[in-house]
Amino acid sequence: MVNRTVQLANRSERSDQLDANAVDGLAETQRCLAAGARELGEFLEKLANERFEFLYQAEEAMLASAGSLEKRDFPQGTVQQKDAVVYLIKARDKIRQVLGKSNPNAMQAFRNFDRTQLQKLRRPKDEGQQSEELAARLRQLSGQEQIVYATLGGSKLAGSIPEPGRRKPGQRDPSKQGGPQGSQGQQDASAADSGPPQTAAKRADAERSGTDRRDVEKLQQEIVNEAYDIARIIKGLDELPDLAGSRMEQATKKAEAVSSALARGSSAEAAQAAGEAVDMFKELARQVEGLLGREPAQRLAAARDISAELARRERELGDAVAGGPPPPSSPELPSRGQGPGVRGQGPGFSIQHSARAAQLAETGRTLENLLQTLANPQDGANADLAAQIERLLREGNVAMTVQQMQQLEGLLLASRWREARMSTGEIATRLEALSQRLDTLHRSVVAPRLAALIALEKRAAELRGRLEKLSTEVEISAWHRDAEAFTRDLPRESGTAPKGYPAADDLLKAMHEAGWGSAAGAWHWERSGPYYVGPEAYYSHLGAIVEGLQSQVYELLLGDLIAAGDEAVPPDYERLVERYFQILSQNPGGK
Repeated sequence: MVNRTVQLANRSERSDQLDANAVDGLAETQRCLAAGARELGEFLEKLANERFEFLYQAEEAMLASAGSLEKRDFPQGTVQQKDAVVYLIKARDKIRQVLGKSNPNAMQAFRNFDRTQLQKLRRPKDEGQQSEELAARLRQLSGQEQIVYATLGGSKLAGSIPEPGRRKPGQRDPSKQGGPQGSQGQQDASAADSGPPQTAAKRADAERSGTDRRDVEKLQQEIVNEAYDIARIIKGLDELPDLAGSRMEQATKKAEAVSSALARGSSAEAAQAAGEAVDMFKELARQVEGLLGREPAQRLAAARDISAELARRERELGDAVAGGPPPPSSPELPSRGQGPGVRGQGPGFSIQHSARAAQLAETGRTLENLLQTLANPQDGANADLAAQIERLLREGNVAMTVQQMQQLEGLLLASRWREARMSTGEIATRLEALSQRLDTLHRSVVAPRLAALIALEKRAAELRGRLEKLSTEVEISAWHRDAEAFTRDLPRESGTAPKGYPAADDLLKAMHEAGWGSAAGAWHWERSGPYYVGPEAYYSHLGAIVEGLQSQVYELLLGDLIAAGDEAVPPDYERLVERYFQILSQNPGGK
């Protein structure tokens, strides 16, 4: 934003004609970023229970800058944007401190918020972006199915889904017990139970229950329709393995089973199937999110996070079963495969924890599948990384670990608590070691990747700066040669698809339309003082390329900061990050 506004200010000083739509679009983008800063501040307040004033100050500066842009006051807008950058850097430092003290649940909430915000900041979706949204759609599907499960789990009657504070037909009101009024209330209730039915009240209650049930059935049908649409998309994605397709097929059938049970009036059967569908959609979202990461670094980070989370949950499971069944008053909610109403000890305890073990085993299969795709890339790229992952799979005994996780379910069903506790400890230890190795490998990939992106962004900024200082036709031709070389380097060095950035293709097209590559041998550009004035399209396309590069840098930085938590960042990596933000805040022109 700062770079583009500086360019507009320079062009305005030279009395060049400005693209009104481009300026208004820049102001709108500034307002969207301001809204994002406020959303982040409000989210962090709830997460950490403290106010992040720097984010609100950044929002004020961004909104003021948007107003300046709309008034075409570019110098003032630039100053306000610089202020926003300073506030954001200060906010970033405080966020890092807070994240270092956060528990795993808070960190997961921050990751979810980050993914949501990145989706908002991305450009209109193309085919690749549509694939990336699959994980978000699957998580939403899991959440909707959870609503169905919770609603059905709160009622043991096939046709009644009571709301909190609302009584079932014939149920006494506890607030009317005791005292003269309470006694009268009990007499009335007894009379209602033994005498003629209260037809009007019962009819209204039955109608309300029927409406509740119809709402659940309608929601479940929407879930089934969405599941079929997602299954169709997954089937057409070559980058997803057969495991994802088969999982989606099973999850869709399970969602249909919920609808069928509801149609038959079997709430208990529908609730159990809904609980299983929740876990299936959730696990599939995790798999799709990891497999569809655009960069190897993103997939490595996903595998590392899954491994660390699995290790933690395995240890929690081992601690939970260490002493055998808990007292009957255990407050834990029923888990997948348990059905509503199962609590306490004995068979219920075994079923509950064996279901947890089965869920973890499915996540273990996701981890193994993700690592296998990294070890065998379809395009044959990153051969060195693939070889390292293959060695890690072998040396880390990943296949054996997943197999042991699958066997754990049987141990728990058989109430073999001591063996189960030992097994969870062994599994957790291997997963922790795997997570550490993946983290080391991830950092070795991210650091050079980050350096390459920053170098590319610097080249783009230099090209844009030179574009304003072209005083001879020889310099114009040299600039075009360098710009063409930059566009050739961009797809390979930035790790994008072979076709490269759309803005890079647009820049090449604009260059050829302006005469680059023709036999004319002369440039017919207008002058403004001692310098030639380049086409407006050159500025906008270069600006879009810079924004794309910065977006990737931000994703790498933010993702790594979240994943690192309270771990120390390697000094070289820390210096690279700090230098990048200092350049942005102190030298907005990129020169």
